[in-house]
Amino acid sequence: MHFRFERDQEVVDVSAGHLTASVRLHRLDLPRYAGPGPQRDWNKTVVGPPDRPFAELQVVDALEADGWSAAWVYRANKFMSSWEPRVMANLPREVIDLHDRIRDAGGLRAGCWDVLAWREGNPLFAELKQGGTPDRIRESQLMWREAAMSLGVPAEAFAIIEWYGGACS
Repeated sequence: MHFRFERDQEVVDVSAGHLTASVRLHRLDLPRYAGPGPQRDWNKTVVGPPDRPFAELQVVDALEADGWSAAWVYRANKFMSSWEPRVMANLPREVIDLHDRIRDAGGLRAGCWDVLAWREGNPLFAELKQGGTPDRIRESQLMWREAAMSLGVPAEAFAIIEWYGGACS
């Protein structure tokens, strides 16, 4: 898999709590955004127009352009495709069912990765981390990955996206 604006990628070992996993890391250089910002930005870096101003929604946009159904999992069981106006994603029932089975299998209330996508029966879970910040993968996210893999989701369905750039001028 190759993401729009990708600089490079590599497989890295990540650890959190008692868990360790090998995950593909994609580094993205998002272009500087100088247009109007959203009315509410949650103090997040703005990297796009008000409908998709955050890195998570820019990844959703790129995945949709590549034929995926995708959404930002911005809260538990809340799948968003647009920020302003707020539009909930219309994901296929199969991917919602998979999400729910993973949550139930792991007994998890948190830990789903930032972006959930689906294409031709294949899921993709992407966790976004802004480069140069202390934000790191959490134990609950690795527990989510383990629960998914116990249900047959392949390790390749998980990606960490470290992104750089953006800003509203």
